[in-house]
Amino acid sequence: MSINLDTVLNQDFNDMGDLNFFRLYPVIKTESRYIIPIPYLLAEALYDNPFYWMKDDDSYKNIAFKNRGESAVKIVKHFLSTILTDERIYENVDVSERKGKLITDLDVCIVKDNKMLVVQVKSKRLTQLSKQGKIVNFEEDFKKAIVEANNQAKRPIKSILDRECSLVVSETGERIDYSQIDDIQTMCLVLDSYPAVTTHTRMHFDKELSPIAISVFDLEVLVKYLKNFNTLFDYIKKRELVSHNYISENELGFLSFYLKEGFNFTQKEEIIFIDNSYSQYFDDDYYKFLVRNDFDKYISLIKNIGRNDFCICGSGKKAKRCCLIR
Repeated sequence: MSINLDTVLNQDFNDMGDLNFFRLYPVIKTESRYIIPIPYLLAEALYDNPFYWMKDDDSYKNIAFKNRGESAVKIVKHFLSTILTDERIYENVDVSERKGKLITDLDVCIVKDNKMLVVQVKSKRLTQLSKQGKIVNFEEDFKKAIVEANNQAKRPIKSILDRECSLVVSETGERIDYSQIDDIQTMCLVLDSYPAVTTHTRMHFDKELSPIAISVFDLEVLVKYLKNFNTLFDYIKKRELVSHNYISENELGFLSFYLKEGFNFTQKEEIIFIDNSYSQYFDDDYYKFLVRNDFDKYISLIKNIGRNDFCICGSGKKAKRCCLIR
């Protein structure tokens, strides 16, 4: 992730939408030290860089992408397990007709009382052409990331409600008892940051209810604030029902509005635009929580920094006047 001072990057950078390779190599190596000009880019690089390393390795990339998909499912299961206690979370569930023909497979499936939540996870990454706004590339990427996931999640709903299929965990052969299920909700999830996914989903499904399509980063915040399965299920159900009456630029705007106001509208034609200040609430509240939660760990990481060195947080102050102060 480091580059030398004489390294040349971004020769083909011509537009705001082009990939800035400095985001992948945010550390500058000199003869005596490493310099991190923009500290938060280091965290982004730790997440993004391995994708490009593996993508460029022809002998390994197919294995890497397979592992990426499997890891995405486990990450989602991990986040959901933070708000579930005795409920059952299943991964990689085969849904088959009575005669054995496969209808579809579900990435993550939660069964609790009379409710079932299906989360279909896609590790598909938006191509650079999509990020630049190339319509053909965007539509192809969006189809693979959201449309196919939504179709896969909703395909077995009628068969499950009519008790005309079997649900079996593919790895263990465990059969899932769904005999009490009468309410099924679905959600699509992408592994990477996809800021416009809410807007793109509403535009694509403009003549029908829009599915819930979020990133894994949104899911982390959802489970933190919704706290239990029943509240999460209620949010997803109401969120889809009001998908064309409430308009927000991102999922966190919906979440904040739900927590503060609820989803209630009196007329079907009523349109409510959710101001960005609702989503900005989490910029303050959630990240303060993260700092408080990990502060001691952070202090241990910087213990070898000299008191007169610039602080690692990027404040521009000497460490003794910044994060070394407890």
